[in-house]
Parts: sequence; C-alpha cells; structure tokens
Amino acid sequence: MLPILERLIYRPRTSSAVRVLVLLPTRELALQCHQMTEQLAKYTDIRVFSVVGGLNAQTQQKSLQNRPDILLSTPGRLLDHLFNTPGFHLEDVEVLILDEADRLCELGFVDELNAVLKQVGYKGQRQTMLFSATLSEKVSSLVDLTLNSPANIQIDAAESVVETLSQEFIRLKSKGEELGLEREAIVLALAKRSFKSKTIIFVQTKESCHRLLLVFQFHGLKAVELQGNLTQLQRMAAITDFKNGEVDFLICTDLASRGIDIEGVQTVINVSMPKIRSVYIHRVGRTSRAGRKGRSVTLVSENERSALKQLMKHQQTNSIRSRIIPNEIIQKFKKSILKFKEDIHSVLQSERIDKEARIAEMEANRLQNLIQYKSEIKSRPKKTWFQTQQERMASKMAMQRIFDKEDEKEPLDVSKSTPNTESDTENENSSKLSEKEQLRQNRKVDKNVNPLLGLSRAKKRRKLLQIEAEQIAKKKLIEAKKIDPSIGGDSLRVDPFTISRIAAKKAKKRLNATNDDTSRKKTKKKKRSDGDDEVHLSNKLHFKSNDIVRDRFAEQAVRSKMLSHTSKSTKKRASSGKGCSFKSKSKHKRR
Repeated sequence: MLPILERLIYRPRTSSAVRVLVLLPTRELALQCHQMTEQLAKYTDIRVFSVVGGLNAQTQQKSLQNRPDILLSTPGRLLDHLFNTPGFHLEDVEVLILDEADRLCELGFVDELNAVLKQVGYKGQRQTMLFSATLSEKVSSLVDLTLNSPANIQIDAAESVVETLSQEFIRLKSKGEELGLEREAIVLALAKRSFKSKTIIFVQTKESCHRLLLVFQFHGLKAVELQGNLTQLQRMAAITDFKNGEVDFLICTDLASRGIDIEGVQTVINVSMPKIRSVYIHRVGRTSRAGRKGRSVTLVSENERSALKQLMKHQQTNSIRSRIIPNEIIQKFKKSILKFKEDIHSVLQSERIDKEARIAEMEANRLQNLIQYKSEIKSRPKKTWFQTQQERMASKMAMQRIFDKEDEKEPLDVSKSTPNTESDTENENSSKLSEKEQLRQNRKVDKNVNPLLGLSRAKKRRKLLQIEAEQIAKKKLIEAKKIDPSIGGDSLRVDPFTISRIAAKKAKKRLNATNDDTSRKKTKKKKRSDGDDEVHLSNKLHFKSNDIVRDRFAEQAVRSKMLSHTSKSTKKRASSGKGCSFKSKSKHKRR
C-alpha cells in the first residue's frame, strides 16, 4: 500500500475520483485493511473509505458520492452501489488490487468479480495486482485473460508454511457419534492444560462453533465465537475483545482463516483436518507471523489420514510431530462434557425460540413500516442487480452441488505414509474400486431422480406413457378406496388398454399437427361411417406411430380395438391364427 500512497500524493487535485480499488473476500479483512491504510495515510490528504455488507447502506451512499481516493470493498456490496447509487462509477480507476485472489476466483465470488471487472474503466494504463498465499489454476486463467505481460513475484515457496511454525497432529481412534465427543474432549483438555491464552480454534460448521463456545463457557473459559450467523457489529466486537486480551480463545469458522492479522497469536487448533491443503495453510498462517514462533495442533481421524499424507508430501518433515494425550485425561473431560449435556441442550433450545421470536418481531415491524410509510417506500426507485432471480438461484444450486460432492468424497484410509509399498498399491486399487462404485451409485441416484436418463427416444416415449398410465391407475385406486374402504393393497396394476388409449391420443395430436398442411392437399375428403372412421384412425396409428405401438401390450390393445369394428369373417381369421392385416385408404407410406 505504501507505493500506492506515494503515487496518490502527486495525483491531480482538479477533480475527485476513485483511483484505487481493493477487492477483498470477507468483511473483516476489508475493515482491517481500511484501518491500516488510514493509519498509513494519516498525515496526507488522501481519503480512504470501505464498503462492506452488514452496515448502513445509506451512509455509505453519501460517502461514495464524494468519491474517495482509495476504496476497499467486498464484491457484493460494491455491485449494489454500482447499480443503485446515483453518480457513483469506477471509470477513473488507475490501480486495481485483488487480495486473496484464489478465494475471489471461487464459485461463490466469480460471477460478482466478473461483473465488477466489467464496470472498472480502462483509461490509459491500469495497474492490476493479485495477492494470495496460495495461487490456483483459476487465478492463472484470470491472469491470462485480464493482464498484459504479467510479472510473477514470489516471496516464499508456493503453498508452504513458514519454518518457524511447529506442526503437531493428534490421531483420533473413535468412530461415529463418539468421534464428535472425543474431539470436544481433546480440545477442552488442550485449552485447560496446555494452551491457556491467545489461541484460535477452527471448526467446520457454524453449529459446532456455537456448541464448542457453550462447552468452554460451562467450564469457566473465556471465549468468543466468530461465524456467519452473527451480525457485523457482533463480529467486530468479537475480534476487538480477542485483540485486546479480554478473552483467551477465539472459536471461529473459515471466516477468519484468510488475512486476519492479530498480533501475538501463539497457537492455532484445528478441530478437524481440512480436506483442501490451501485451507490448512491459511488457517495455520494466523500464527508465527513476521518471524515469530508459533504452534498448530490438528486433530486427524481415520478418514482424514489421506489428507494428512498429501500435506506431508509438500511440507518439511522436520517441523511435523505427533502429539499423544493419555486416554485417562480424554475420558475425564468426556465425563465433564456429558455432565453439562442437558444444560447445553436447554440453552440451544431457548436460543432457537428466541431467534424465532426475534424473526417474527422483525417481520411484524417490517409489515408495520410497509403500511405506515407506503407512499414513501413506493416512491423510491426499485433496486437492480446484475443477475436475475433465476440466475442467482442457478448459481446457488451449482454451489450447493459442489459442496455436496465435496462432503460425499471421503478421504481414503492410509495405514502407512511410506511410499512404494504393497499397502500403498492395495490402497490405490481399492481407491479405484471405490471410485467406480461411487460412479455406479451416482448413476443409480440420477436414474431414480430422472427415470428417462440413458434411454433412447422410442424407449423414452414408452416410459412416459407407462408413467402416465401409472398415475391414472393410482387415481382410480384412490377413488375406489373412497367408495369401498375394504379394498387393500397399494400395488398398482397398469392396464395395457390405458397405455394404448394414451398412445392413441398423443399420436392423434401429432397426426393432426403434421397433416394440417400436407394431408389436406394430398388426400381428398371422404365421408365415412363412425366405424370406418375409427378403423382408418387405427391404421394411421399403425403406420405413423410405429415407435409407440411397438410395445407388445399397446399393439394388442390397438388390434383388439380394430377387431371390434371389423366384419365377422375378419374376426374368424384372427381367431384361427392366420393374422389380420389392413390396408390404409390414405396415401401415407409406411415408415
């Protein structure tokens, strides 16, 4: 930031404009960078402003209309102001900075990032800089698309931890429901016995974060939580309390894993081993900063040992150690946690009730304001967004699918970390088999969701007819049960005549659609009796909907209908087994 401040000292003072834009993935990181930049620019006339979600948007609009020199923002709130704040634009940006670029290029941010880049002007030469401790393939593709003759400046080895960090790993032997209790007991034992201050504890989900906070509070430990369910003011208060030393433990999700700089953090505890190596590097990077020493402790279950093996391949083995906690101490803290089980459950239940009451009260206030200030609200211009509602839902569904796939993928169980052994080859073979089994299961699930998957066109039509006939049979069964409750059995018997009726209706619609223009010109209209007309229709079905009537039951049903309108001699020929054939009176050729 210092070279940028020096550059802005010599900026033209004739007009005010946003000359430097800094995009960051989290609100906490944006506020931290804003505070640091203000301190650096204290004795200059450079104006610095930050725009993040969770704070009042109207006060932000007034500051943005004055056009600060440096703007730090998260992508979502910045887009909101770009589309809804009059007079605000990014056409004069000279320097664009993407901090934690690999996180910004992930699925949750990439659409918003592309929309922001389209709004940023390109007058003359614009300098673009990307910063991250871990660079992914998506970042390199973004570099190729957006930068001209880029230069790569690398301070440390890619995706590696600092040498002053001591890494310790604890092996967990429990499985199932006991595994969660063992994790909590070990973390509580570490907090009570070994690491009593300036410790950050990372957990996987928001629910487990809040539960661990309650466990710590019931055992008399000073701790705060940092997770997505809190308001922005609560998040800022939690970070401030931990920085000032008012609490000893910060329990958080990956919300605090990137860029947060808290001085004096001695230990980082990972309650579970991250599946992605870059997530682990960012977590343990909260300690041993600026040449100081630090320690990280990670709990590894049997299913997470393959992730540990991948990490050891890329790290120095000198700083990796194994930590063992005696079983008696683990059992002691397990019993201590189970003592407060009912209290924790009651607190969680009361918080859930309070949350529902708070949401109901907010909804009531919203409706009251809509009634009271109806004319004022309607006079406001409607907010716009760069995506439609359908596009937003589609992107959310895509994100959910990716997260579900990551949760379904369980790391392989690796018994030994030494390469080129028989156990490794067996594990590789078993992994290939498990991948094949997983693919088969996914196909089965997809077929259950979509029964038409992998079928040919003719089979799809027959399947659709069968599904429609099953729905009709189900309705008939429900109606029959209403009349006579003694009718039992839920099995549905699909009547072949029902399938033939549906096939006849659909084929008739197709014939009417195709014959509106062609058949009127080629064939002459002839008067026929009701019976001849039905026989003529069945002949058309026989020739024009060959792929539908090809089904055995449907063909028998159509033939039986045809036989009901033919002469007695034709019926005798059909019963004698010689077969029955009809010639179409129309000029349509058989396919």
